[in-house]
Amino acid sequence: MFLRNPARLAQIRIVSGFILFFYVAGHFLNHALGLWSLAAMEAAGVYFKLFWRFIPITIILYGALVAHMVLVLLQLFNKRSLSMSTREWLQLVLGFSIPLLMVLHLLATRMANELYGLNDSYTYVVFATFVQNPFNGITNVLGLLVVWIHGCLGVHAWLRLKPWYRGNWPSVLLVLAALLPVLAINGFVAAGREVGILAQDGEWLGAFYQNLNLTDPNLGKIITGLALAYRYAFVALLALILGLRLVRHLKYRRNNQVAIDYFDGPDIRHPGGASLLEISRIHGVPMASVCGGRGRCSTCRVRIIASDQQQVPPDSGEAAVLQRVKAPADVRLACQFVPVGDIKIIRLLPADATMRDLGNLTRQSSGVEKVVVILFADIREFTARSEAKLPFDVVYLVNQFSGAMGNAIEDAGGKVDKFLGDGVMALFGIDTSPEEGCRAALVAAKNMKKALDELNARLIDDLDEPLRIGIGIHAGPVVLGEMGYGASRGLTAIGDTVNTASRLESATKEHGVAVCISAAVADFAGVDFTNKTKKRISLKGKRNTIPIHALIDSDLHVVTEEPEIRATV
Repeated sequence: MFLRNPARLAQIRIVSGFILFFYVAGHFLNHALGLWSLAAMEAAGVYFKLFWRFIPITIILYGALVAHMVLVLLQLFNKRSLSMSTREWLQLVLGFSIPLLMVLHLLATRMANELYGLNDSYTYVVFATFVQNPFNGITNVLGLLVVWIHGCLGVHAWLRLKPWYRGNWPSVLLVLAALLPVLAINGFVAAGREVGILAQDGEWLGAFYQNLNLTDPNLGKIITGLALAYRYAFVALLALILGLRLVRHLKYRRNNQVAIDYFDGPDIRHPGGASLLEISRIHGVPMASVCGGRGRCSTCRVRIIASDQQQVPPDSGEAAVLQRVKAPADVRLACQFVPVGDIKIIRLLPADATMRDLGNLTRQSSGVEKVVVILFADIREFTARSEAKLPFDVVYLVNQFSGAMGNAIEDAGGKVDKFLGDGVMALFGIDTSPEEGCRAALVAAKNMKKALDELNARLIDDLDEPLRIGIGIHAGPVVLGEMGYGASRGLTAIGDTVNTASRLESATKEHGVAVCISAAVADFAGVDFTNKTKKRISLKGKRNTIPIHALIDSDLHVVTEEPEIRATV
């Protein structure tokens, strides 16, 4: 049961990784002291060993080493797909290189000290790897760099989920992460040169061997043989895991097929047993996953629209992440969700989503059906006006209009959805009731007319005739959600309600009025316009007509934000 708890295993992997990371960081700091002198390196090494070779600390250190290796191997086996990002591949390859590169160093120091009483001082390590066998020195340095890069990638993957890890922090830590190994390598080289000079003195060399306490002259061959055997065993273990993965893949390939219908993407079939994120990557379906599929960031979450079978509920780790983001019951993490049967899903975040995007999400971001109010406004005869003006004048005029209308809309509580050249679309009632949204939209229309009058007065010397606008407002059900691509992605609405509001804006031209609103808007707002303003219009592609109110400027003066007002014109 314990091994089937991904959240607990992930915690152990993170904690064990940090223990090993701090051990390596201490090693690098000790190496860096070689820039001062070999004696300084040796003096600090005494305290370094006292700490890490204290029995309880030793148990923690090697327990972390074994746990981290076992969990990474287990993770490799459990992955149903090896389709990963470049960063994940790099971290995986570096991680599996560490045992092969560092086993000789480990055996020649700690094991030789414990079993053969060898004095594995820093002088011994520098002499053995810089003077006696420089190739082993290169291997050691390469191994430590691989460990450090692997660890830094892991720390970065963990930190990037933290809210404070933004701004200058990544750059500052990157500089520190690059500086420490540079100092360590230079310290090691400086100590190596010092030992190389000392080794030319026969008296020093004799004292060194005496202090080394080399009790078995065949110790070097023993260590080399053990290191080679370990490398063969480790490679064989990796081959066994990959072989078992292949057997499992062939087994599932014949059985347990699942069909996945992406709401905004392809329909695919795949052998069961893999997570939705793995299946998506195999078939080239882009999906966000900031944490690399470890179930920590929630950027890969999806909504299950339909399923022909009962799905396995989320485990404790997945449930905790979903609860943190207040996700409804039909939302799952693609990296943890293993689908069965045929399902239809929708991806709730764009494939290029980052942790910064999570903080900008609202309840509607993933797509909801809701009754909202749509307002369209457009400058009358703008095309004819612009043909007689210079491009700079046209841009200036549009910017002045957009600023005035945008402020009027937002002051009334609306949200500018988009500017359409000489027009604007706005949403009301996104986070409120339809009644409040309709009243806010009518107030916005009144404010927009007032703002337009002020703009005309300000630009009186630049305009041949005052600007006039037509405004259409309608309320009804829409699909509300984050739509678009890249930088253009934003909260918007689609549906017949949007098309009707656009048609109402066009109807202002036909009826020679400033504003056309649907009867639904008046009813929601609680404003009673008389029948002399009530008309019926037909919509393109629709058989039935809808009742509207065609309003002149004076009709808007009775509109207030108070729901109990009933206006009579």
